[in-house]
Amino acid sequence: MTRISCLVPFCRCTVKADEGQTPENTEGICAKHWRLVPRGAKARRRQAFRRVATLKRMWDGNLRGQERIESTGRYLKYCHALARAYQQRYDAWDRCKAAAIEAAAQI
Repeated sequence: MTRISCLVPFCRCTVKADEGQTPENTEGICAKHWRLVPRGAKARRRQAFRRVATLKRMWDGNLRGQERIESTGRYLKYCHALARAYQQRYDAWDRCKAAAIEAAAQI
């Protein structure tokens, strides 16, 4: 288990890093600063995570889902939706980061 430091400047807290290569695992916000993030930003982040998980579940290990997507000619549409969902996920994380830093600096 690896620990990473909070991304808020001058904060000495650390958070647990999960496995994987998502921005949330290379950057972290401690609990003290996470409470400063508005509910709306947290909700958008949760929604984006759920959307990515739903789209991945349609493809990963689901042969019937893969066949349905490919046979109906919607593979490119699926790929575009997945890319857009990942981008929304990263944007939501960036909003949470900015809100935490601004709230900590009392901007």
